[in-house]
Amino acid sequence: KFTAFSDRQEEPLLTYRDGRSFMSKYRSDKGHLYLCAAPLDSDYNDLVVNGEIFVPMLYKMAISRGTAESPAWFIGRDTRLEADHSGGAADLVYRLSGENLEIIPEQRITGPKVVFRTGDQVAEAGWYDLWLEKENILKVFAFNYDRRESVQQFVSPAALRERYGDRVSVLELSDTAIATAKIAEENDGVILWRWFVMLALVFLALEALFLRFWKV
Repeated sequence: KFTAFSDRQEEPLLTYRDGRSFMSKYRSDKGHLYLCAAPLDSDYNDLVVNGEIFVPMLYKMAISRGTAESPAWFIGRDTRLEADHSGGAADLVYRLSGENLEIIPEQRITGPKVVFRTGDQVAEAGWYDLWLEKENILKVFAFNYDRRESVQQFVSPAALRERYGDRVSVLELSDTAIATAKIAEENDGVILWRWFVMLALVFLALEALFLRFWKV
């Protein structure tokens, strides 16, 4: 197995003290192949018992690839997609189909790959299957709505007054708590019972003072 990859460029990751490779990385198709000169057994080396080294190394190996592909694309953009070319004839027509939409994107075959451009044909978010024959799905692409539509843009109070005039009441408050109280007051009116309770307490206090200090 090592001979099959000995002619490829080696990237040593770990070496012995004499400079020989203990673990090396080789490029293999779309990913990487890692070769270790010794078994991953504590009887031969202590790499596996050093978690602070071994675990991050395994994580890096798992996510390391020759090329990175976007997990999703956005609708309404001229997106460039790529897939392995599965047919032999140049006149084969690839199709993308979603739940309520089927399109024939612009496509160009370049060697073992086929490149697509969707333009503005994808109008709905969802999963889209790539196929030559309906029953044989070659690849699946995910399309989302553009995040920019979630950016909130607010109309200024002056523009609201100019547009609606006296038909609406525009409140300019920055504090959320004050704004909530103000809106409640606008809806329910001025609540007077609190004032009556406060006045009653004041009069009770005055009556108690009169009874205590007023001499008759």
